[in-house]
Amino acid sequence: MYVAGVIPGPDKPSKEDIYSYLEVLVAELKEFWQPGVFFSRTHREALGRLILALLIPVICDMLAARQVIGLSSPTSHNFCSFCDLDIDDIDVVDRREWPLKDVDHVRHYAQLWRDAPSEKAQEILFNACGIKWTPLLDLPYWNPVLHTVIDSMHALDLNLLQNHCRNLFQIDPEKSGNVDTPIVAAGAKQKGITTKHDLNSLKKSQRQEFPLQQIEMSSLPGAHILPPKSGLDMVLVARVVRHIVNTDDQVASRSKAYTQGSTTIFSYICELLEIDQREIDTTKRGAKRTMCDLIISAIDDNLEAFEELSSYIKEEVPNSNRAILDREMMHAVWADMTRSQLPTWITPPPPNWGTAKRGKLSADNWRVICTIHLPVTLIRLWGHDTGRRKELLDNFMDLVAAVRVANMRLSSENQIQLYHDHIERYVRNLRRLFPDQHLKPSHHAALHIGDMLHSFGPNHSHSGPHYERYINFFHRINTNEKFGELEATFLKSSARYGNIRALLSDDTDVRALLRELVEVMAKIESEDVRGYRLAMILDLSLPDLALRAQETPGYLEDKFHRLLCGYFLDETPPTNAVTFCKEISFRGVCYGVLNSTSFKNSSVIFSMPTTDMVAGIIIKIFRHSFADHSEKDTYLIVQELVLAGPGTQDPYRQYGFCGGFLCRPDPGSYRLIRINQIISHFVMTRLVDEPFKDLIHVLPVDRLMYEFASQND
Repeated sequence: MYVAGVIPGPDKPSKEDIYSYLEVLVAELKEFWQPGVFFSRTHREALGRLILALLIPVICDMLAARQVIGLSSPTSHNFCSFCDLDIDDIDVVDRREWPLKDVDHVRHYAQLWRDAPSEKAQEILFNACGIKWTPLLDLPYWNPVLHTVIDSMHALDLNLLQNHCRNLFQIDPEKSGNVDTPIVAAGAKQKGITTKHDLNSLKKSQRQEFPLQQIEMSSLPGAHILPPKSGLDMVLVARVVRHIVNTDDQVASRSKAYTQGSTTIFSYICELLEIDQREIDTTKRGAKRTMCDLIISAIDDNLEAFEELSSYIKEEVPNSNRAILDREMMHAVWADMTRSQLPTWITPPPPNWGTAKRGKLSADNWRVICTIHLPVTLIRLWGHDTGRRKELLDNFMDLVAAVRVANMRLSSENQIQLYHDHIERYVRNLRRLFPDQHLKPSHHAALHIGDMLHSFGPNHSHSGPHYERYINFFHRINTNEKFGELEATFLKSSARYGNIRALLSDDTDVRALLRELVEVMAKIESEDVRGYRLAMILDLSLPDLALRAQETPGYLEDKFHRLLCGYFLDETPPTNAVTFCKEISFRGVCYGVLNSTSFKNSSVIFSMPTTDMVAGIIIKIFRHSFADHSEKDTYLIVQELVLAGPGTQDPYRQYGFCGGFLCRPDPGSYRLIRINQIISHFVMTRLVDEPFKDLIHVLPVDRLMYEFASQND
């Protein structure tokens, strides 16, 4: 990883402004591609080395990616960068019906845009085709269709998970909702393609005449309405907002918004989107146009802003308080959260999430809430239910399973197919369970994430958060805060940091002398471990075993010494003299004993010769040297948790690796294991309500959890 350049601030470059910076990068990349760059000497090659390099994936959020590769926004007519599906056909989920995007077609229209005689001609071409020329197309090998990555953090965590909670389940911790409230269907969108299903249906039917259906853009419903403001006609405001977010005939619709709106209305919308308008003089001519352009630019450049504005134009339906995450459900979730013990590498979300006081949540907050806390509560309450509640639960758990599979550290054809199965079933059932909803571009983008796994491998290798972590490095650099100067400081500091890392990794003597510096750098490297973030930055090349606490000499109790003796049946019985340790790390993952400050890391899933998977709590960690062995081996004493038993109907196991299972403590059952027998941590939740009172819910959490996917019985 190295820093190629820093684009001057304070704001991001708009539209084509970024291309001048890309041209500089592309010029160097072309030289690295052919003929290559010869370095006269490197650390390992005294006689020099020829270096060849190429750019393959473009990794950034959906909006930035489209700006870089020259495509229109994800809410435009040409909304997908991977297939040629139109926004009107977004409800087509069958991948076989998606027309492939032709890279030659993209290059052709990009060249037409580049060679257009005027900016007006370029604007006409872009509005018609949604394609611009980008300097990256100067790279002979670069394919804008195949080499643009969908960032799962934005597509899944910030969009699908958040959308499911806020817009589908709906959160209302103040009132009681009704899951069975009838939902009025949204107007159907007229498709732009004819699918195989349409053709087959036509063959079987008689020819009939149908009246033309009145098509009206249906908003993306949200959990809130436009807050009233004195002096404003809120009906007119809603009409203007509807025109702004309408994606059907976007140019004409936005022209209507400008005509019908006023400076006061646009100022109000700017306040909703938190757009800075302090430098706009509302008394001057042109203020209305300036604010309208700011709003359109904001929603085109930021999908979250588009969805935020869209959420304010919800069509009110009588008795529409169908909140699923209502007062009773939210209090049940919060109560279960207080009884859940998470490993330290998972930061718990705010205890009062979902309230107006808490406000917005991060992507990691949403993932922890939706993959850990909501499954614990929803399955407990609805797992044995029938009807709509069970259908809602099954649909949500399909999303949970898809998110967990997409974020595994290993990838295979079976896992990719597993992801496709879950995400496609989830999207298909949305329209049936929530007929008032239209699919969003983020739903379609999620359907392509399996393609990302197939092309680029496991998610952590091309995940946005992995690379955004380096932004934290820039935040720590001392600068004079003067734009035009601090960019050079960033470049110099990153180069120095890279040189120091190379020196420390290659020279053990220097590393020993600079031990304190190494420790500080290690702390910086492990910063920003919110939510699941630590799982994304762990390096499997780290030392297998490291002690994280001081060793203490002692003796094993008789019952534990017998376990140790049983481990060496065919050899001389070992002594009971050992050295205890309260915390260790294995390949960067920490494990601690129950009675210590590291108790949150004591809940583990481990394997035994007679069974694939057992849950338990680490009671002791000790090191022991057997016979003539000079090296000490590390052992763990684990108190086993036994399955709840045939007398308990476990509703969690039907959802496999993303549902977990129920156990009960067995005070007298201990196991002696080695560190390499540990499979993962688990989230432990002590249940207190019937019929699961005094049981423990075990939810395995780890970056390599595919092994549990088949344990559904």
